[in-house]
Amino acid sequence: MNFGNPLFRLSVACRPRRYVDVVVIEPFRGVQQGPLRVFTSAGCTWSPDLGGTNETCTNGACVSTCVSNDHTECYSGDVYWYNSCGVRGTISDSCASDEICVEDGSSASCESSCTETDYWSPTSDVDIDYTAQDTGGVEYTLPLSVELVQDGSGLEFRVCKEDDSNFSENIYINMWDLSGGPAYREIALSTKGYNCSSWVGLLSDTGYAEGDYFYGAYYIVSPSSSASSFKKYCAANGSTGLCWYGALDSFDRTCR
Repeated sequence: MNFGNPLFRLSVACRPRRYVDVVVIEPFRGVQQGPLRVFTSAGCTWSPDLGGTNETCTNGACVSTCVSNDHTECYSGDVYWYNSCGVRGTISDSCASDEICVEDGSSASCESSCTETDYWSPTSDVDIDYTAQDTGGVEYTLPLSVELVQDGSGLEFRVCKEDDSNFSENIYINMWDLSGGPAYREIALSTKGYNCSSWVGLLSDTGYAEGDYFYGAYYIVSPSSSASSFKKYCAANGSTGLCWYGALDSFDRTCR
């Protein structure tokens, strides 16, 4: 061990360990005393004051007494191995974009940064279209509602009649993302004899990252057999059926 130039040296032979107070001699500046407490053995040191190294002298060589891969801790958002002396080693686990590093006692792990209640904001919305139109543009007061809710990391919807009566026909719905995102669904729903459809999940709705948003638009056709009579926004493309269209609030993705 050599603390500068000139400083005292310890011999390279193994000898009984002892604590010493280090005296640092600085040329032209006199003598500076401790308080550095160093546990020595042939130049091998363990110093609480220096935050030093755990070493032992074996056959004239300094050998670390630290146990490698003793425990894991979080560092820079990932999980790293640390030895028993608290020195960081290699990476143990790289946390994904939807995960955070969490420490629990002497171990760390990557855990989801989301909970089932915060993937989307808002977590639900309802849009009501009060009028239907036929292929000739004639409107009828027949209110329908479309409810969109968070389903885990995805989204699902259902369609209901707003006058508490039951559907007389099965219906067709086409929903897409006005913001250009991947989520969509077009499907015939078995609504005949029911006030509401069953809940239906969107497709490709889990491919959104934090900061993205889903802005759902839809059109509905009754009966479902007349689906080809209309296009988006209820543009007429045939001669039968009734059509509703609308849009829901924007759903912001809070985390992935």
